[in-house]
Amino acid sequence: MELGTQLPLWSIVPFVGMLLSIAIIPLVNGHWWERHMWKVSAFWALVFFVPFVVGFGAEPAVGHGLEVILLDYVPFIILILGLFTVSGGIVIRGSLAGTPKVNVALLLVGTLLASWIGTTGAAMVMIRPLLRANAWRRHRVHQVVFFIFLVANIGGSLTPIGDPPLFLGFLRGVPFFWTMKLLPMMLLNVAVLIVVFYLLDAYFMRKEGPHPAGTAGTAGTGEKVRVDGLHNVVFLLAIVGAVILSGVLPGTAAFTDPATGDPRGLTLMDSADAHVGIPYVNLVRDAIILAAAFLAYRTTSARLRTANGFGWGPIQEVAILFAGIFVTMIPALAILQARGSELGLTSPAGSSGPPAHCPASSTTRRPTSSS
Repeated sequence: MELGTQLPLWSIVPFVGMLLSIAIIPLVNGHWWERHMWKVSAFWALVFFVPFVVGFGAEPAVGHGLEVILLDYVPFIILILGLFTVSGGIVIRGSLAGTPKVNVALLLVGTLLASWIGTTGAAMVMIRPLLRANAWRRHRVHQVVFFIFLVANIGGSLTPIGDPPLFLGFLRGVPFFWTMKLLPMMLLNVAVLIVVFYLLDAYFMRKEGPHPAGTAGTAGTGEKVRVDGLHNVVFLLAIVGAVILSGVLPGTAAFTDPATGDPRGLTLMDSADAHVGIPYVNLVRDAIILAAAFLAYRTTSARLRTANGFGWGPIQEVAILFAGIFVTMIPALAILQARGSELGLTSPAGSSGPPAHCPASSTTRRPTSSS
């Protein structure tokens, strides 16, 4: 019997609690959140997992926990780490005047980059040029808000690399370029937001007047716009290639057992109640991403990373919070898989069936051991 048919709907309460905590607590008490977010993440994970162990037994619970951690969470963190490290060495320098047209151009470039270097990477590369260009402006809050809308969210909607939920879909069989079907919706949202931003930014600039010549961060300095750390583009391409490759290799006999269709890999747990393994294709993909991140870090000047305000704090925060999210979403995914038809969810929106090569319902990922 599927797990989702046995779990009550209220089992998703820890998942909802985790998301609400992330949304509300930083606004109420940001300093407390910075110090104690790991406790919040651990609390909600335990609120789900302890009753899960009591109700279903230790072995099935550990099996499901290992599966979501090793096959979903770890690849996700490795991808974010790789993109963050590599993009942290790419710096846009030069004099840019924070006019509405320049700001629109910066937002559009960041939006375009987000699907290919991730929303985290695009934000890392583009936020400081935007802030420097507008250092002389009095009204800047709206610029950051629209940056979050466009670069840190909507821009990542076209590929699994761009947005975490899309990467999880890719890990579960959705083809890499299937999300390109979202292009019309993305373009519509971008167009609307860009028009609204331009009108708002132009309004504020008229109130402020023209920028003072010679102010730091404006065109008055005369510094040509340039991009430093361009060698990191090679490492970005390696990461993108590794993700695409991980969607191609399962179609070969070296990585999939032709007789059973199961992925070849390392078996970590095998019993009547649980089977957990790591496919070899995951190991290949993650090794390439980690190698690209390591080489980018070692070959990039610390001066460039400093110019980008690079630090490991954001990655640590992502790792802590998403550990809780991934554990608490086990019942949500299981219920959706088993009982989605009760909610009228029988296929992806806008299509008559699941994406090509994606099973109509997720199955246990059971690697075939080579031993």
